[in-house]
Amino acid sequence: MAAVLASMLSTTGTSHASAGDDRTTPTASPLVLDAAAPICPAGYVCLFVDVDQKTGGYMWAAGAYHSNFTQLPCEPGWKCKTLGDFNDEASSWHNNTNRTYCVSWGINGGNPDNSMPPGTYGNFTTTGWNDEASSIGFIGCP
Repeated sequence: MAAVLASMLSTTGTSHASAGDDRTTPTASPLVLDAAAPICPAGYVCLFVDVDQKTGGYMWAAGAYHSNFTQLPCEPGWKCKTLGDFNDEASSWHNNTNRTYCVSWGINGGNPDNSMPPGTYGNFTTTGWNDEASSIGFIGCP
C-alpha cells in the first residue's frame, strides 16, 4: 500500500504552478489526527473530509500543491462519499502557512477558486464549496 500511495503522490501536475515555480512535483502526506497534537502542524495547509477539521484528510507543506485529488485515496474511516478517492470530499480546511492557498473545482486548477488566506481555518459548508475541491495550490489564487 505504501508503495502504491508513494507512486500516486509523485505524479507531476500543473495545478497552480508557473514557470518560476521550483516545485514541480505535487506532494501530500496522509493527515493523522492525534488529540495531543495540533490538528494542522505549523507550516502546512490541510484539507479534511469532515467539518471543523475532523476525521481525516491531507496536509501539504508550504510551497507544495496537488493538481488531481482523484489520485489521492480516501483512507478507511474517513467517511468519504465518493468512489474511494479524495476528489470532491473536502469539507473544511486549516491554512497554517504564511502564504495564500486556494482549492479549485477543476482538476489541474482553474476557475472557480476558493482562497484560504494564511493563518485561517474554516468550513467549506458555509461558502458553497463543500465537497467540491479537486486540486490545491498557491499560485494565482484570488
